[in-house]
Amino acid sequence: MAASSDTEGYVTASQVLRRLADIEQEGVEFYKGLKEGTQSEWIRAFADKLIRAEKRHRDRFLIYAEKADAASGGDGDALTAPLPAQVRQLLEKRIVAPRERIRKSAPYASDVEALRVALRAEESLALLLTELREYVPKEQRRYISRVIKEEWAHKAHIEKLIEEKTR
Repeated sequence: MAASSDTEGYVTASQVLRRLADIEQEGVEFYKGLKEGTQSEWIRAFADKLIRAEKRHRDRFLIYAEKADAASGGDGDALTAPLPAQVRQLLEKRIVAPRERIRKSAPYASDVEALRVALRAEESLALLLTELREYVPKEQRRYISRVIKEEWAHKAHIEKLIEEKTR
């Protein structure tokens, strides 16, 4: 995510929301790679569910980014404060493994190993969203809070699946 040239490190709400949409798309690609690479029909079905959830999140972030763009220069595109350097760095990092890497690796992973990788991805995204939530405009926080809850729910669901698979 590039900073604007006039104020070092400053990003707009629209830029943050678009990056979150990109991160959700990375999640879509991650789960597609898992689906393409696994030998397990069960993991393919699991990946399909999470692909749909990540697409829903991506689409919602893009809607909010458009709203922020429409309010450009006003409060709708203003962050509550400049993002701290560590948060800007998190936005620049890839949260999950690229599709091709996970596709190549998936055939060697057991169902439980695949679930553990997914669990780490969901947790990382929830933590990043939590870091960013307070910086976006108030009217967009409710949705981000909902996505955070969904990501933690995905993690809890995956933990339950791992427990069931290891009994």
